[in-house]
Amino acid sequence: KLSNSDQNDFIHSLLGTESISESDLLQARQIMRDCGALETIQAKAQHYIDIAQLNLQKLPNSPAKERLAELAEFMIKRNF
Repeated sequence: KLSNSDQNDFIHSLLGTESISESDLLQARQIMRDCGALETIQAKAQHYIDIAQLNLQKLPNSPAKERLAELAEFMIKRNF
């Protein structure tokens, strides 16, 4: 397992990279889970989605409104 400093360096080395290997992606995902970043990001995303859904309720019913509501729901339920 990498030290915190090495994990930080590893994550920073991936930023801006055009193509990331599957193994690097899996390692980055695990680092984010281990340090609690994923939970923090998911909580923040849920907060903004809740706000978006409240604002969507103010709009008249339409296919566009339905699609936006579906997109918001998809964004919070997808797996990382």
